[in-house]
Amino acid sequence: MFSSLTVTDLLGARKLKRKFDAVLTLQDPKLKRGELLRFARQPAPQHLRLRFDDIEAECEGAPREAHVVQAFAFARAQSGTLLVHCHAGISRSGAMAFALMAEALGPGREEQALDELLAQRPIIVPNGRVVKIADKVMGRDGALVAVYQHRLSKNADWQALKVQQCAYWVRKRPDLFPTDASYERMR
Repeated sequence: MFSSLTVTDLLGARKLKRKFDAVLTLQDPKLKRGELLRFARQPAPQHLRLRFDDIEAECEGAPREAHVVQAFAFARAQSGTLLVHCHAGISRSGAMAFALMAEALGPGREEQALDELLAQRPIIVPNGRVVKIADKVMGRDGALVAVYQHRLSKNADWQALKVQQCAYWVRKRPDLFPTDASYERMR
């Protein structure tokens, strides 16, 4: 497993990418070529790019178990430093880093994992779907989800961001949310 983990956004990843042994990119499926994180010079760090939207509903483009399994396999194969990033460095990367840190620390230390990530990057608000999938993949019997939901219930900033994300997806994919109450399944 990696020796250290850092979370950032795409701009930060562009600046820092060569300072790490491995980079895990979580990007939008329809990202334009100019927005991709690329390594023109060799040698380059090991790089895994996973494509999924930052959405918590069950739909096309949503995070899947295969994404989490691939991220875990990649992280477990690393012995050095790992950079995890998504576009904004908040939700997808926050959730994946939370799960990877919890895996590295071991069962019963899920809260510590989230605390360490928030100390590093206070703007993290994990994607709930990624957290739920990771909890299942890790066999944590709801421990990862419980820490996430407890923090969500106590943090008005997290709640506000989730409302903004829901509003964005209601506009972008109205087919997923035929009624006002239907977006509640995202939580």
